[in-house]
This record gives sequence, C-alpha cells and structure tokens, in this order.
Amino acid sequence: AVAMNGGNDGAFHVITDFSSKFSTTANGGTLSTNDQIRVAGSNTVLANPVDVAYDGRTQTTYIAEAANGKILVFTNIGAGGNVAPSDSIDVASASAVYLEKI
Repeated sequence: AVAMNGGNDGAFHVITDFSSKFSTTANGGTLSTNDQIRVAGSNTVLANPVDVAYDGRTQTTYIAEAANGKILVFTNIGAGGNVAPSDSIDVASASAVYLEKI
C-alpha cells in the first residue's frame, strides 16, 4: 500500500551499540530517542520500507522500499534527518534486500 501522504512518510532508525543501550533500559521501559538516529522526510524517498541490510564495515544501509519500487542506499546518514539516499535502484515490488559479503 502506498503511504498516506503520497509516498514519503516512511522512516528508519539506527541504534549504535544497541546491546549496551538495551541492557541499561529498565524492564518495560523505552529506549530514548536521544539514543537513536532517525532518518525520515521527503528527501529520503521512504514510504513503505519493508526490509533492511546493514554493512558495518562501510556503514552503508540498504532499504527495500516497496511503495516506490526501489532499493535505497544510504551512506550518509550522519546525525539523521531528511537525507537523500546516495543511490536508488529501481526494483519493481521490492520486498526484501540481502547483503552478502565475499
């Protein structure tokens, strides 16, 4: 389904050092937004992100974007926000992404 605002209301979050942050979160508590990097906005081309792969060595995030039929590549998330993907590959009905390192 296409996003309610016309195709750009999706987002993704990056949580560095997740295990440490999770272990210090109280039982039933929530992880503070200060401990997350959020990528969202019209420049991101995110509407219905359905899968993600992350390359820790190159700090590259790959997103399968179903509503817009793309694989979006982010190498530039920095502090997050409304950042454009560094690459966008048309893939009709994209539903998954898999990263294999050789």
